[in-house]
Amino acid sequence: MGVRFFNLLLLMVIGYLIYGIIAGRNGYIYYTDMKEKVSAQAKINQQLSLDNAYLQQRVEALKAQDLVVYESFIRRELNYVRPDEIFFRIIDNRVMPTYYSKEAENKYNPQAPTTNKR
Repeated sequence: MGVRFFNLLLLMVIGYLIYGIIAGRNGYIYYTDMKEKVSAQAKINQQLSLDNAYLQQRVEALKAQDLVVYESFIRRELNYVRPDEIFFRIIDNRVMPTYYSKEAENKYNPQAPTTNKR
């Protein structure tokens, strides 16, 4: 009877240790869950870093007190544009039309509006 009890006790201890390795507080399931959460947070942090760099560029451009930058900011951000107005920007000796539409969800749309011509 003593050997059976010892075998049963040993089996229970091994089972408890295996449970701790797989599903315990710092087990494999917890590890994989945290690994997924860390990778998702890293993607969010990368996007926020890009947003911060973009905003820093805009702040520096506005600090330069360039009237073209101010006009572009006012037209885009404050919607100081008439409906369906075509505003031309000259970038590197190229003329690029920019179409604005106050009804659209994305106020600044670099593509020309589509028209159905037959």
